[in-house]
Amino acid sequence: MVMMKPHIVLLPCPAMGHVTPMLQLANRLVLMHHCHVTFLHFTAEDDHRPHHLMNLPSSVTVLPLPLVDISALTTCDTPLFSRHCISVRETLLRSLKPTLLQHLQQTPQAFITDMFCTQALETCAQLAIPSYILFTTSALFLSFSLFFRDSADKPSGEFLQLPGGCKPLIIRTADLPLKYNLDDEWYRYHINRMPKASGILLNTFEELEPEPLRAIGENSFYKEIDTPPIFPIGPLVKETEPVCGSREECIMNWLDKQPSGSVVLVAFGSLGRLCAEQISELAWGLELSQQRFLWVARAEEEKDLPEGFAERTRGTGMVVDSWVPQVRVLGHVSTGAFLSHCGWNSVMESVCNGVPLIAWPLHADQMMNATMIAEEIGVAMKVKVFGREEIGRVVRGVMEGEEGKTVKERVKEVKESALKSLAKGGSSYETLDSLMLQCRKQIT
Repeated sequence: MVMMKPHIVLLPCPAMGHVTPMLQLANRLVLMHHCHVTFLHFTAEDDHRPHHLMNLPSSVTVLPLPLVDISALTTCDTPLFSRHCISVRETLLRSLKPTLLQHLQQTPQAFITDMFCTQALETCAQLAIPSYILFTTSALFLSFSLFFRDSADKPSGEFLQLPGGCKPLIIRTADLPLKYNLDDEWYRYHINRMPKASGILLNTFEELEPEPLRAIGENSFYKEIDTPPIFPIGPLVKETEPVCGSREECIMNWLDKQPSGSVVLVAFGSLGRLCAEQISELAWGLELSQQRFLWVARAEEEKDLPEGFAERTRGTGMVVDSWVPQVRVLGHVSTGAFLSHCGWNSVMESVCNGVPLIAWPLHADQMMNATMIAEEIGVAMKVKVFGREEIGRVVRGVMEGEEGKTVKERVKEVKESALKSLAKGGSSYETLDSLMLQCRKQIT
């Protein structure tokens, strides 16, 4: 008897930090769990297929959702995140249901939507499709978000205690997101809608965040607020990525010439922005560390580099404009550390390649991520005070110091745990497989 493949529909929000893990989930569902996948993507043109979708398995059906014009609903003063959320809302309200009815002959067994596309949940309910949410950051941040979803009170004191599993979850109030993030009406809106879903998929794994996962899954507080079942299925990271064009080839050729484990990758994500003073102090700090580095900086940031910096670091440092194939660089034998903003995708990519982190968080969940990976998990050292001396000290400490040796050993252990979790019999593999087994039972 031939077993029917479950049909899963995926919907990421239109931001690369959210598209990337959804792409990896699509690959895993097709290649490891034998599903048929339909991948929805927001686009400005009906027939446009972005290059990052080209590497999906050929069996994946890709359907565009043309973004609607929201000029009548926004002004020049509308914040960027609000503009983004309004665009997603209006597009889903207008196009999602007609698109599904037009292109899908049979009802899918599951619909997995991004945490910022929860308007899709109503459409799924109307069409009797079980719906799930992919939460793209840490389990710790989810526990915080759920705890404060109905609260407008500003946390006081040095520490905040969240409901835990075997023990309370303690976070520093200084690590809470700017404005606590939940003050943003859109973020609170999506978090409050999570009980509408059949489950929450998390880009983490049991061995990395055992206490936050236990807390959300077992503590009575989360049950009382109708938190759906959670499914830790991470890490959702690219195994590798192609080198495209002469620019990327030049970067990889430079890495090939460096000693093993000698280069610090410096990158702050697609949304990270440093002011002129931060650029200058970071440059001086890297120079003081006397370590090799590959720094991803924007063109407008390069003008703030100290005078003579390029000449003084020629041969030991390389500054590149805007983008590198990050996963490929992290997997290169010459890469020894990653100075990062600690966005969750970057944390996962670094850990999965066994590269220790130098944590310099900027906003959102990054402060909480940085403290957790430095103090709880032990795969990072944190830049605690802004300034060239501190940057130089921490970079040198990770690359050459005793604490750096400990962090390097620990990140190797976590890398092995991550790989085991994804293999057949591992925690993340079996969690996703059990969910797909539920989906198979729905096939008629």
